[in-house]
Amino acid sequence: LTLPAGLTTVEVVQAVASGIGGTNPAALALALGVVGTMHAAPKLHPKIPSALVAVGGATAASQLLGLSATPIGALPSGLSAFTLCMPALPAAEALPSLCGTILLIYAMTSAETRLSREAEHVFSYSNGAREGPCSAVFRRLPLPSLSSHPPRTHALL
Repeated sequence: LTLPAGLTTVEVVQAVASGIGGTNPAALALALGVVGTMHAAPKLHPKIPSALVAVGGATAASQLLGLSATPIGALPSGLSAFTLCMPALPAAEALPSLCGTILLIYAMTSAETRLSREAEHVFSYSNGAREGPCSAVFRRLPLPSLSSHPPRTHALL
């Protein structure tokens, strides 16, 4: 559907409504599914990433069901077309740098977790409570061996 520039909103709606008969049924079903998912997912649980679930579900449905919906526009030259396949291991010469990257990411996330845990600990004691709002979550996060620290002494009132 191609529309000339400068149309009012009413004219655009009329043009889209007049061209609805030539719509690909698979594309229409996918579009309605995306809109429905984006509308319903936050009502099921507010933390569901509705746009991600909707677009991911439409992509998976299109691929798995073999729907004849054409994408809007061409893929960027650096991206390949979506295919379902098993991931491949990187070449052996790439493993040392990959391991270094993995260790760096682990170190950064461990430090961030440690700092978050300490901030939560300080927050819980500064408010007079023994447990903070996130203490159950932070206790379950994996930490490196650096997580053991000497016990703190707190003044009794």
